[in-house]
Amino acid sequence: PGDPARLLAGDRASDAIVDNIRQQLGLDQPLYVQFYRYVSDLFQGDLGTSIRTGRPVLEELRIFFPATLELAFCALLLALLIGIPLGILSAVWRNRWLDHLVRIMAITGISTPAFWLGLGV
Repeated sequence: PGDPARLLAGDRASDAIVDNIRQQLGLDQPLYVQFYRYVSDLFQGDLGTSIRTGRPVLEELRIFFPATLELAFCALLLALLIGIPLGILSAVWRNRWLDHLVRIMAITGISTPAFWLGLGV
């Protein structure tokens, strides 16, 4: 997968620069030390710094979380508005063509990987 320090420094960076970045990020420490630092920072509410933007991860989450929450709420509302009526119709006409159609739709929806649904949008 690659070296995060090399990725940050770029392909043409010298080994000294890469080693400096590795030391700044604590990647020169053993894995158990890195994990301990991560978990202790996590319990203190410090999620670290985004490699992509350089800003604190918690700040990034505060920016994007409202949109994520809105999307999740809309998806839940849509699922309830479609699922409950179809479930009632399926129960009323049990073992008929509508019940079988609703079952096929439900199984297909549950079985479809999320990335396939994302490709269709």
